[in-house]
Amino acid sequence: MALVAIEGFEFYETQQNLALKYPFGHDGTLSFTDGRMGQTALNVPVGSNKFSLMPLASCDTYVIGFAVKFSGTLGLYPGFVKFCQDHVTHLSLNQNTNGTLTLLSQSFLGTTTNSIVSDYWNYIEIKFYIHPTEGYVNLFVNGSQWLSIPLCNSYNPASPTRTVNQITWSNLSTTSTSLQVDDVYVLQNTTTSLGSVFVESRIP
Repeated sequence: MALVAIEGFEFYETQQNLALKYPFGHDGTLSFTDGRMGQTALNVPVGSNKFSLMPLASCDTYVIGFAVKFSGTLGLYPGFVKFCQDHVTHLSLNQNTNGTLTLLSQSFLGTTTNSIVSDYWNYIEIKFYIHPTEGYVNLFVNGSQWLSIPLCNSYNPASPTRTVNQITWSNLSTTSTSLQVDDVYVLQNTTTSLGSVFVESRIP
């Protein structure tokens, strides 16, 4: 198991400062807002705005956790988080208008029966293995498993490798609402999750 990234979004204050750490990781307009535990969260306004945690070392097996809040009236959030190799998407997660979540690869993988609500922090963890026939995806929300998809095609053949080196959050909502992200962790080469975590950044 390797912990390859954590991010709490404290102390950036401006998009320009965020770009110093992630020079290839943003498009459009990003801002910062009150976080999940009283610190700071990344705010992704509706429109052609996105943030990418990249570059990561390419790997086919991940466990990723992050807190997310959808503010305002729920709409369709297509691909609000995507797992990519050099901008080619292998897996994506939609939030639907009723608050359910849908996993997609090159085709539909599954939709949750449970729903999340707006204006509330939820902690999402996703475990996946990229493979055309033996892939898997497991989705957890607030510590409970919402989806388990074994032996699936989680690979996009448009990518020359069945690996991921980029995680992207975007806001293409059908309503004028904000997407907020906080407390991110990224593990490689493991199936063990950390549970709901709080990432606190401190100045030495």
